Amino acid sequence: LFKWKAGCPAASTDTGCTTGFSGIGQTWSTPNVAFLPGYSTTTPAIVVGGGHDTCEDSDTSSPSCATPKGAKGLVTDGNSGSLIRAFDTDRSDVADVALADINQDGSIDAAYVADTGGNIYRIDFSDPANSYAARTSDHWTISKVAYTNSASRKFLFAPTVLPYRNTVYIAIGSGDREHPLAASYPYTSPVTNRFYVYLDDPLRTTTTNLDGTSMFNRTDATLVGCSTVGVFPGGSQSGWYMDLSANGRGEQAVTSALIIGGMVTFSTNRPIVSTNACTNILGEARGYWVNLLNGSGAIGSATTCGGERSSAFIGGGLPPSPVAGTVSIGGGKQVVVIGAIQRDPNTASSPLSGQQIRPPVTPKRTRIYWRTPQDNR
Repeated sequence: LFKWKAGCPAASTDTGCTTGFSGIGQTWSTPNVAFLPGYSTTTPAIVVGGGHDTCEDSDTSSPSCATPKGAKGLVTDGNSGSLIRAFDTDRSDVADVALADINQDGSIDAAYVADTGGNIYRIDFSDPANSYAARTSDHWTISKVAYTNSASRKFLFAPTVLPYRNTVYIAIGSGDREHPLAASYPYTSPVTNRFYVYLDDPLRTTTTNLDGTSMFNRTDATLVGCSTVGVFPGGSQSGWYMDLSANGRGEQAVTSALIIGGMVTFSTNRPIVSTNACTNILGEARGYWVNLLNGSGAIGSATTCGGERSSAFIGGGLPPSPVAGTVSIGGGKQVVVIGAIQRDPNTASSPLSGQQIRPPVTPKRTRIYWRTPQDNR
């Protein structure tokens, strides 16, 4: 049943726009639906990125995007399509918006937005300083929580979020999937793309430099192992990052990430330059499995650390984003990931292959004593 549509019929001139939708870009962002208690518990809200601007199509690491379209996060009424609130960002919001129940009480507290300028924002639907009490829509706020030193590091995929003890782990990689060839700027004018894991504390009042000293630099895989210090709530560091440079020039993240079992997985692509006419022009596609807390490799390891970080997919190209689900196998429920590189280094990986994920849990037995009121022995 068709309910409504909203936007600008003539987006290039912002004419004929639905009220509040002027400045919308090409809507690449998948709408995310949720009940927001401060707005309504019976009418869903739809949260979506403002869209893509053609200024981003320029084949340069520094496109002329001073006043881009789509530079906003939009929250609309799910029944009517009317705009509830729009929140401005510095650059276009191409990626999906991630929703988070930060205090894990069953209600959405915040939305995380990433833009093409390498910035991450948090829209607060509840008050983190007041036990996450719901806010009415006129009191919702947006904060830039993190940024990169280089605007050349674009975020085109949704930040992946994991709430933990009133904080949120955010995993995201930079890259420009629209320029994947050796003739494009990420290769001809090299951009050192990075993968980040950032721990957001909604009570923090400062904006974190994702490339700064408050982040661990985990680029050198030989210096990272199971005993390497991790990122935890209340710790001295806000997260970690690693350069996507170990496998060759021009590597960039081309998927969103997936956090599961104490690990994070994502995929990349880099052009391969060769004079051989039969060379695959799809480039090298690689998948990563790393420890969420410290960036140690998890491929070929029986635990979540101490292994290799990445391995190549068969065939190259642009892999899909990894997803997880629960399926019935042999009468039992099993957690399966599709689209990630195989953790078994002896198993060939296609971008569509699946694998079972079993988080390693060390059994710890504790002796328990009890006594009933009638027990006099």
